[in-house]
Amino acid sequence: MIFNIISNLDENFKIEKFNAYNHTIAYSLRKELRIQGHKVNLVRDHSNDAPPPCTHTIVVSNVAINKFLKSLDYRMLHRNATTDKICLWIDSDFADWRGLFDPVFCAARCTHRYPEMYVKVGWAADPEFFYPAQTTKTVFVDSFMWGWYNGKYDYVYESIKNVLADLELSVIQLVPEYNKVRRATWQEMIQAFRKSSFHVCTQIGGWGWTNIEAATCGALLVCHAALHRPETFPSPLNLKVWSTEQELRDILNGEVDVLANRKLALENTWRKIVKKVLGAVQ
Repeated sequence: MIFNIISNLDENFKIEKFNAYNHTIAYSLRKELRIQGHKVNLVRDHSNDAPPPCTHTIVVSNVAINKFLKSLDYRMLHRNATTDKICLWIDSDFADWRGLFDPVFCAARCTHRYPEMYVKVGWAADPEFFYPAQTTKTVFVDSFMWGWYNGKYDYVYESIKNVLADLELSVIQLVPEYNKVRRATWQEMIQAFRKSSFHVCTQIGGWGWTNIEAATCGALLVCHAALHRPETFPSPLNLKVWSTEQELRDILNGEVDVLANRKLALENTWRKIVKKVLGAVQ
């Protein structure tokens, strides 16, 4: 089969410039589909040129999703190039995609009122890039989302700051505040995750891509109870849920079994994901 993957990448991509998860999804999906013997074309989402002929198209980026929603010409451009299915890839279901995409691949839950459209594929990280290289006990902290959700969870970020100030641990926080500064590149994230013993989640649901990548490097995942949503958390992974500052302090003072964390994370593979994709389109 031939797949067109529509994302922010084209065939001239450079890994060192990746800074969005549609980049890593498109790259990883392309890599595994090729391993399994299929041809894959990377199609840039901004382009209005005719894409190469294919069997199936998979839409990965938000730019492409919006163009499919708003532009009949854009939809027909890809419909005419695709002999079979036009699919969508999203983290979680949040809209009615009938008439646009079928199937819809979801990394997380699939609870929409039209469940037959959805295929839960899960998360995975490429062990070629993600592996343990810890030398000291180090805590990676995801971006604080000050003021988001009407400030409902700001107390969680205050608690994390208070605990880290009390402990003699190395701390990595590449982007201190969400959407306020530049994005970290994928290469920066890879280097940080390899060094980290703990990965402190700061977003509701603890969304899966950073978690699976950190866990594949051997980190223990740590999430406040108010932010934890089991349905959007990759499984199986080793996770500690905390509610009080003392509970967080005890977790970060504890030992971490990096190899056990990695072994569990490696049960989530791109091979399994692509098997589900192929099963849905064949």
